[in-house]
Amino acid sequence: MARPKLGKGDSERLQMVISREELDAIEDWQHNNRIPSKSEAIRRLCQIGYSMETVIPNATDHADDMLSAVRLFYYYLVRSMALLEDGGKVDTEELRGLTEDLLDRAEDIHLILMRENNRIVPLTSRRGFKKAIAESIESESEMTHFINVYLEGGEELRESTLMREVLAEMTPDDRAYYRTLDPNRQIHFWRVRVGAKRVSLFRQKEDT
Repeated sequence: MARPKLGKGDSERLQMVISREELDAIEDWQHNNRIPSKSEAIRRLCQIGYSMETVIPNATDHADDMLSAVRLFYYYLVRSMALLEDGGKVDTEELRGLTEDLLDRAEDIHLILMRENNRIVPLTSRRGFKKAIAESIESESEMTHFINVYLEGGEELRESTLMREVLAEMTPDDRAYYRTLDPNRQIHFWRVRVGAKRVSLFRQKEDT
């Protein structure tokens, strides 16, 4: 009997030996995510791990940059406290610059992890494997677009700016709620929030 078509090419049978602990972990993941078979669970886990080789070093590099920014911010606070104790003044422009730099680096990490989360979520759902892969690619592509706009600017820079403002205003409850949404609803979440932000800014401009 012909093997089921799982991708663009022919399907191949793979035999492998793993430990009991590894098999238990796979079966637990399969059960927790309601995946119909061990084979499909392994395929999904391979897809999830596929890009980690680039995602983890990228996120780590950004985390290193953020740590440097945090150190600079800390040293600034120490110097400023000493100045205030001696009756001096704090350099508010330097404070603003350091704060903006720290915020930018935190947002970089958040966007990297958000894109990876958007890619993984469909692969942990109960949908068929092909549909899960397609939704994973589409969701990651949507988030990549936002990130490219944020990093490169251009015609859609205003949309990216609005997105950053929405991110800054999100409460811990908002973020927790966002993480419970499936990829399509996450995209809808951004469109609604950014649209509402655009309307709010327009009304403020009219009032002034």
